[in-house]
Amino acid sequence: MNRMIRGAAILAALLLSACATHQDVLLAKSVPPPIVTVAAVASDGNSPEMDASVRNALIQNGFSVQAPLPAGTRTSDQVDALVTYVDVWRWDIVMYLQSVAIKLFDARTGDLLVTGDWKNSAFHGYQDEDSIVRGLITDMATRLKTATPSPAAAREAADAQRSADAAKAAVGE
Repeated sequence: MNRMIRGAAILAALLLSACATHQDVLLAKSVPPPIVTVAAVASDGNSPEMDASVRNALIQNGFSVQAPLPAGTRTSDQVDALVTYVDVWRWDIVMYLQSVAIKLFDARTGDLLVTGDWKNSAFHGYQDEDSIVRGLITDMATRLKTATPSPAAAREAADAQRSADAAKAAVGE
């Protein structure tokens, strides 16, 4: 009897863990530049519906979204950041979102700033893609904003660097 209860508990734990989704946000640059304007970079296979979900989530998080840039764009002086995404859909009675990966790049250097990944479980659900994208971009924006120094702190750091440079120049004379 004890073995049956333990077996049932283990089986229930395995089944419940298979129903869980996974979301991960990684800040790639410890001190990212301030990001205000963003443009999506077109990619083959991206749908107008997911483009709209990404655009709306960026706007809801306070970014100014500019017109999309051509596929393959790695840098731009027109915006602060470039956003790309890859979404994977599967069929099971109806289409469902299996995974989405969103990346935000520094438009001036092409460096990765932050990445967000969401994955559905093996025993997938039929989650709303708008809420998934919104939650992922909200987490990404929060990571960026908490890592970006305030304008006053950035000015202080720049002033300190200028003072250090001036001191080095005076010693070197």
